Amino acid sequence: MKKIFFLLLLSLITLNCFAATVIIEEHDEWERKPGLLVSCGDLFYYTNRLDGYTNEARNYDSIFANGFAFEIGSFNSDEDGLIDFVSSHTFKLNFGELNSKNNFAWKDSFGFYNAGNDAHFGNFSFKDTFGLQVNFFVLSAGFMVGSNVGFDWLKMDANCNEPRFDYTYKERRLFLDFVTEPYISLNILHFMKIYFSTEFDFPVMRARFIRESYDRDYNFVFDFFGNDIPTVYKAGVVLFL
Repeated sequence: MKKIFFLLLLSLITLNCFAATVIIEEHDEWERKPGLLVSCGDLFYYTNRLDGYTNEARNYDSIFANGFAFEIGSFNSDEDGLIDFVSSHTFKLNFGELNSKNNFAWKDSFGFYNAGNDAHFGNFSFKDTFGLQVNFFVLSAGFMVGSNVGFDWLKMDANCNEPRFDYTYKERRLFLDFVTEPYISLNILHFMKIYFSTEFDFPVMRARFIRESYDRDYNFVFDFFGNDIPTVYKAGVVLFL
């Protein structure tokens, strides 16, 4: 009787051990699933977007880009150790304007031009980043690097001293940037984190098509490791699914 009771007790303990193991494994798999990342913020940086022409404005001021940035995609992190390997894959939209009115003017064989309004621009891109995250209780700090590739468009009114030569200045641009993004985050419950980051896009390649005044055609300008460094200050949330 004692042997039967001992075997039964041993069986129950063994089953409980296996059951606990299954629960832990399922929990680990749940934590390793990617999270949904959504963020938005301010876009601000000094720009050479209009350097296809020499600036002849008398009241010259630094030309800067100011706008709105939105990002959505996936964020991957274990969120379970002192140091985690993290990655993100996102789609980005940026919209904004340049303070070109009264700050930018140029000339060509047809006459003297000036910006009739602040130039407006927009772009979309795909960003892939990888990095490390350090966790300290509910706080985390991370640093990611990667690539950002996309398409950009810009236009503004170009007024000439000979009004019949007025036209709309346009630029189309393909770009590839090297991205660095430091961030800090606050982990709320077990399925959500709120983060704040600053993103710097260092230019690798910019293929620009700038509309000429005289034939309404596009002039090609290629920048390699040069031109702007777009900067975004943003806040976001990650929901682990």
